[in-house]
This record gives sequence, structure tokens and C-alpha cells, in this order.
Amino acid sequence: MIASYPKPPKTKHSRHKSNPKPTYEDYCEFDLDGNLCGEGYASLHEVYAGKNRNNSIHWNMQIRLCPVCHFEVQHGLRSGEYNDVLKQEYQRIFESEYGSRDDFRRIFGKSYL
Repeated sequence: MIASYPKPPKTKHSRHKSNPKPTYEDYCEFDLDGNLCGEGYASLHEVYAGKNRNNSIHWNMQIRLCPVCHFEVQHGLRSGEYNDVLKQEYQRIFESEYGSRDDFRRIFGKSYL
């Protein structure tokens, strides 16, 4: 006899409030080896993911990426290099606009510079 247990409720992935659906006016801001991409329909990518995703959204540490560049940053052959460059660039932006390196470490957990 098979025991029937109640199935867990299905959870649907919901878009964060600050991440609206991309339109044709949303251009990719990724600079791939000195060439700005500029493709349309670019969605927001949180530079600091994982446990720092909400911090990235709160402190506006997001970049617009088209689907091709988004794949390159997350899964491409040079994804680690691209991620490091983005994290360092956005840490510099944070330090110039919002606070010191110690503030950055306190919020995001470590320094990338």
C-alpha cells in the first residue's frame, strides 16, 4: 500500500518589485573587451548575488544585461573574470557614492578590491 502524503505547495518564481520586465528601451550596459553591447531587452542583473542579492537591489548594484551577455557573465568561458571585474567596478561606485570600504565590507561581507 502506498502512503499518500499531501504534496507541498508549488512555488512560482516571482520577479522582484525593483526588477520590471525589460522593454526594447532597456539597453545592455556590458562592455565586452572594449565594445559596449547596447542590445535591447536587457534585464537587470544583480552584481552581488546569493545572500547579497537584496543588498545589491537596495544599493542599486545592478547592471542591465542582454540575454547573450548575461549568459557570458554567468556561464561563459571567462565568467569568473567578468564577475570579478563587475564586482570591483561596482565596489568603486559604492565607495564613491555611499561610503567607505569598511561600510562596503560590513554590508556585503568582503572587499573585492
